[in-house]
Amino acid sequence: MKFFNTVIKRVVSFPVESYTENSNAISNFFFKNDLFQLSILFASRSLYNDVKKNKSDKTNLALNKYFSRAHFNPIPFGLFTSVGSSAWSDRTSLSKSKKTELKVEFDNLYIAEKIVLLHNEDWKNYIYFTNPSIHFLSPEKISFYKSQKSPNGSYETKYVEIDYDEDIQWLLDRFGKGTKIQDVTNDLLKDDFSLTEIDDFLLEIVNAGLIINNVAFNPYSKTTYQHSIPSRLIDQNIHQLETKKDFEHFSKNYIEEQDVYLSEEEIHSTYSHSVSLFEKESDLLDTAIQEKLLKYIKFNVAYNSNHTPITNSILEFGNKFYHSFSDGFIPLSQVFNPYSGLKYSSIQLKSESSLHSDIMAKLLTASSKEVYLSNTKTLENNKNQLPATFNVVFELLNCKTTGKEIVYCKCVTGTSSLNLLSRFNHVSESVCQDIAGFEKEIYGDKIVAEVNMIAKPRASNIISSHQYYDYTIPVNTVHSENSNPIFLSDLYARFNGSGFTLVSKKHQKEIIPRVTSAINYGLSDSEAYRFLADLQSQNNEVHHVNFNLNYYKNIVLPYVPRIYLEDGILLYPAQLLVVNDNYTLDEFKKAVLESVEKNDFSKRVTVTDKKGEIIIDIENDDHLKILFSRFTTTNTIYVSESLYESFLPAITSEEKHYAHEFVASVKNTEFTSIKNTFDIPENPAPQTENVPLLSDWLYFDLGCNPYAQNDILTTLYDTVLSREMADQFFFVRYDHPENHLRVRFRTTSQEIKEQIIKQINKLKTSHLIRNYKILPYEQEVYRYGGKELMKVTESVFSEDSFDTITNIIRNEPNDEETACFSILKIQYYYNFFDFSLDEMILLCDANIDSFSTEFTLSSDLRKELNQKFTAMRNDLENLNYADFLEIPDLKSALKEQLGKSGLIRSNYAGDLIHMSMNRLYDKEQRYNEFKSYYWARLYFNKLKFTGKPN
Repeated sequence: MKFFNTVIKRVVSFPVESYTENSNAISNFFFKNDLFQLSILFASRSLYNDVKKNKSDKTNLALNKYFSRAHFNPIPFGLFTSVGSSAWSDRTSLSKSKKTELKVEFDNLYIAEKIVLLHNEDWKNYIYFTNPSIHFLSPEKISFYKSQKSPNGSYETKYVEIDYDEDIQWLLDRFGKGTKIQDVTNDLLKDDFSLTEIDDFLLEIVNAGLIINNVAFNPYSKTTYQHSIPSRLIDQNIHQLETKKDFEHFSKNYIEEQDVYLSEEEIHSTYSHSVSLFEKESDLLDTAIQEKLLKYIKFNVAYNSNHTPITNSILEFGNKFYHSFSDGFIPLSQVFNPYSGLKYSSIQLKSESSLHSDIMAKLLTASSKEVYLSNTKTLENNKNQLPATFNVVFELLNCKTTGKEIVYCKCVTGTSSLNLLSRFNHVSESVCQDIAGFEKEIYGDKIVAEVNMIAKPRASNIISSHQYYDYTIPVNTVHSENSNPIFLSDLYARFNGSGFTLVSKKHQKEIIPRVTSAINYGLSDSEAYRFLADLQSQNNEVHHVNFNLNYYKNIVLPYVPRIYLEDGILLYPAQLLVVNDNYTLDEFKKAVLESVEKNDFSKRVTVTDKKGEIIIDIENDDHLKILFSRFTTTNTIYVSESLYESFLPAITSEEKHYAHEFVASVKNTEFTSIKNTFDIPENPAPQTENVPLLSDWLYFDLGCNPYAQNDILTTLYDTVLSREMADQFFFVRYDHPENHLRVRFRTTSQEIKEQIIKQINKLKTSHLIRNYKILPYEQEVYRYGGKELMKVTESVFSEDSFDTITNIIRNEPNDEETACFSILKIQYYYNFFDFSLDEMILLCDANIDSFSTEFTLSSDLRKELNQKFTAMRNDLENLNYADFLEIPDLKSALKEQLGKSGLIRSNYAGDLIHMSMNRLYDKEQRYNEFKSYYWARLYFNKLKFTGKPN
């Protein structure tokens, strides 16, 4: 792993020393400090006015929060934080810039409100584009999603269907690349329509959502809105504020513009401008810090790699997808069709996590004020689980006692480094370009495409100002030809059991979706957008180990010491459990002070707020009220020590120290983009229909528990299969949405079908199964190379199913014997495809590697698997198990049809083995398949070096 050269820094506007000096007289600080006064003006005009009027009873609590934020919370918000950059160097040189640049734009929610308010007057002034979500339902009807602004400030998505004709096609073509209403009006006037008729017609299609304007649905942050009253602040855009006169002049202009743009009521509840504070001078960071950050990254991968809530949601949705659609690639328009499609939002994100037992053991046995995790058991990790690029957020501190530098590592974050940095392109443009370039390079011939969706207009203030990747996926936004749009109607998805592949039919390439901003896309009501946004994280998800104990259930430790990874790498401040036993405020204050004294804890503590962390001085009654107010839904809260009691931030100016965060972007040079082969025909073959009871295939879904499955199969063999009632038969085990067994019988006899149904019903009356369904058998023609190869595949499935039941299940093997059968099955399949021994070993390696996104082959697991193989080696050599695939005619037919199909031999063989392992193991099929490949590789290596024939 390597670091991009530019590091973004986020620095609070006021030093920690200022907090101590002014915390008891915040109102005085407000009146004497121009920057703080301006910060409050931007944050809340009503609070600003009330403080000016000395309404202290009304303003104290809110002013306290903003005062704390301005000194300790570096998360960007208005003028409380400035954003700058640093570069890696051979030394560290950090300072708080004396020169700051104030960047002013229109607030995007204000613009959205203005567009709605003046719609009937201004609708002709915009450029309109065809709605990007349009797709054909039939030759006579099209549908699309209309985004309509709701009273709460969000866009609501409504599904619309309209009849399609040549007039609609003319409109789609005319607005396809963006057109002014006047130009279209001029065209229609030539056809002798009256101006009134034209206006009514065009306004109707605007209101219907068939076309969208370039202002409300601009995909980037900088609005194209031309306000009827120009803004001097926005026209100038960048402002240098150095003298008191500069601040007074700027404040006066801002208030005047707000009074023009907003009503008196709006001034107290909304914004007209969006502001950001930037530093232009670049600092230096010693590259020696990188080694500590890499240790922190490895720690998180080692101890939190199993926490993949987004990937788990995708897999859960994938199971619904797999059981809902036929084989092959499915158009997204079909996947999320309102009538018969799926709802991705129905999958609940299970974000709860737990601390690793090794870490908990360290915390429980800690006996000092500090605990070190570096000698905790080291776990192996898989770097390919990390995204191609991601960020590490940290702060540099210096110990007040020793002067030693401490790297306070806060989190590892991001599906891409870009989404956290793009909003700061005023100072981060070069690193953003580098990140996008690296990702495009590492994904090779795949297309990395930005997913553009406006869900909440205010959130547009923090999205990127322009396009970074070569392609875009406009969900509800306008697009230009230069943006290389890939429309939802062109996107197809396929789920293979372990993940989705998303492709463009037009480009015949795999698509890697990217949301290039840090907005909360979960607030959108677009199913397609939420799916695409989550798909970024599929199998490349990283989350830091969260040491804030408020996020965990059932952890009740009265005191938790300061947590270090090792000397010089701080992970989390000390924590103290605060309890409210139905106290009054005075009783609560007494209890908190006693707990602080008992544990020698800092009297200045931090609590997590929805906008970051705020400082609570427990000896300050106003502050204590803030903490006391938190006990509405819980009786226990962990507070953290204020680190600035023991450490000083490394960013300084005039011997003052400023709280901050650095965002270091990492390129994962060990990332490997897995190549998926696919083909989407221009005109897909019609779906094969095996109508229940009428076709040759009789297909049952048997609801049962895993414990019963082998008994069911044995019963079916005794009552149906052994009597040769079916020409072919195969079964598959499933655990979604509940455990069930799928069995398929091939016969042309209606009489035999009736007999089979009676036997299935007996399984229900004897309580071996809960229920059963007779379903249409939709053959996986795409997966298995077409209709002819599908027939051969079904023959292989049938041979494998008969073999598994008669030679294995009926003999009730133990776990060790089952593992031996799995090894030999893999060998027999590879022999069936004429792979050499060396090729078999390579294929096992490839399959083991393909499972690495699900299972980590740690040194402990490797040792365990080696020991088990040693124990089963003699049984394996003496096992009486014949090759069930030694059928020359079947092998010849497969070779012929496989050659015609275009499928890759090794991939196809892997699919057959995957289904065979599913039949063999009655639980944890994927994990057992992973282990079977490992043991098979050991077995093939043994054959190779002993010279025994395979």
